[in-house]
Amino acid sequence: VLGFLWPDRTRTVLKFQPLTVAPIACFLLAFFAFTTAFMPKTSQFSLDVLRDIELEREKIIRRRRILISIGQILFATGIVVAVIILVLEGR
Repeated sequence: VLGFLWPDRTRTVLKFQPLTVAPIACFLLAFFAFTTAFMPKTSQFSLDVLRDIELEREKIIRRRRILISIGQILFATGIVVAVIILVLEGR
């Protein structure tokens, strides 16, 4: 990881150095999205009204679904960019 940040200490063929940091950034952002999705969320609602419970449950599920989708997209992007870097480095 540190080799990507200090290219003078490592052998890098790519001329565009920020591209080599992109997979690391994608993996890190995906980690934060997954972690945020599975963190418990507190909310206030009345236990007497079943509709309130259902609405809060739907909001939590929707929020988790969005964050997990973002995490999956970032993770897949990180993999694709890492493979592209490996192919370009192999030349």
